[in-house]
Amino acid sequence: MNPFIDAATTMFDSMSFRPKTDLQTWMAAGRDQLAEAGRKMVAGYEEAAAMGQANMDAVIEAGDALAKGAGAVGQAVGTLTQSAIEQSMAAGQSVLAARTPDAMVTAHAALVKVNLENTYAGMVKLADVSTAASKAALAPLAARAGAVMEQINQPLMAQAR
Repeated sequence: MNPFIDAATTMFDSMSFRPKTDLQTWMAAGRDQLAEAGRKMVAGYEEAAAMGQANMDAVIEAGDALAKGAGAVGQAVGTLTQSAIEQSMAAGQSVLAARTPDAMVTAHAALVKVNLENTYAGMVKLADVSTAASKAALAPLAARAGAVMEQINQPLMAQAR
């Protein structure tokens, strides 16, 4: 035979390129990568769904706390109003029972003083109740915001290292 053809055949036979085998290897590698990407994508969707559920739970918890706080404020307003009416009635009776103009002015001044003191005390109490209600309502939302920020920052911090 021809020495040139023999040398070329020997050279091609010694090469490691095998189209069918290499194509199968590439296809298997691509299939594995695609499966891994699918698993990561599903895990990402599950993580996002869990985060959304936790966020919704925090909103519901905040709404419950806000409703309880509104109830506490309403109860405080009712108590303060009832107390103010009772005290005003008692003071009004003392004004009406006064026999002299001096006694009437003194009783009226006492009524004004009591009303101002009660108004101030009521405002302080309402501010305290409102502040407590606001803190209770915002606590679950603040906790979720912190958790979400931590979850967002974890991959960023890992990349920075």
